[in-house]
Amino acid sequence: MQGKIPKPKDRINYDIRESEVRLVDENGQHVGVINTQEAIRRAEAAGLDLVEVSSASRPYVCRIMDYGNYKYEQAKKQKDARRKQHVIDVKEVKLRPRIDEHDYEVKMRNARKFILQNDKVKFVVMFRGRERNHSEFGTKLLSRVIEELQSIAIVESRPQSEGRNLIMVLAPDPAGVKAEKARLEKLKKLEEKEAASSAASPQKEFIMNKMKTQRSAAKRFSLTKKGKIKRSKAYHSHLLTSKNTKRKRGLRKATYISPSDEGRVRRMLGL
Repeated sequence: MQGKIPKPKDRINYDIRESEVRLVDENGQHVGVINTQEAIRRAEAAGLDLVEVSSASRPYVCRIMDYGNYKYEQAKKQKDARRKQHVIDVKEVKLRPRIDEHDYEVKMRNARKFILQNDKVKFVVMFRGRERNHSEFGTKLLSRVIEELQSIAIVESRPQSEGRNLIMVLAPDPAGVKAEKARLEKLKKLEEKEAASSAASPQKEFIMNKMKTQRSAAKRFSLTKKGKIKRSKAYHSHLLTSKNTKRKRGLRKATYISPSDEGRVRRMLGL
């Protein structure tokens, strides 16, 4: 396997083999053509390096500079260039000739999002079985897609058949994408302004109406003098449950409701 071709290394100081160089000093002034050794001595006297910056002309152009700082600035420029560079991806959206309206809206929402991110969108209409005999449904569907996205996209590749599929590619329209982003940003600021104004306006206190007393609850529960709520025990008059005399006597006694149910029962009783 053939390896990568190594990038040419910058030549500095004694790596420069030419006898003469065209020198630019540390202040950016053109000194002219001088001996390479003299240029190196000037760089050392200034505490800097002699760096070959161009080999396009003869003699080569060399400059007196801080090589470490020079490499740092070069790396920073390359990083900024990569950050600003946008790699255009091709996103794929698959459709069916008889797609449901809700599914179609979801697909179009995704396609619009991709285009606003400056990516191309490849629409693929998939045919199955006898659907291949009615390609006009796919053509009609893609025509609808073009009509709905014409404000932000342009047709890069017209619909064409590839096997069982019908394929079309849309590319973002720079002017349309810019206008749509501006519109969405304006709409977002308007919504934030309305939300801020509604939050600043005084809110009316909501008072819940007193719940009506339920007749059945009034029969099952009773309030003691100490403010506790009593209830009858379960299975007190259950006909399908066999009970001995001791259990019947115990079930006739009332008991207090649990603290977790007290709030709910009080609301039922209107307390």
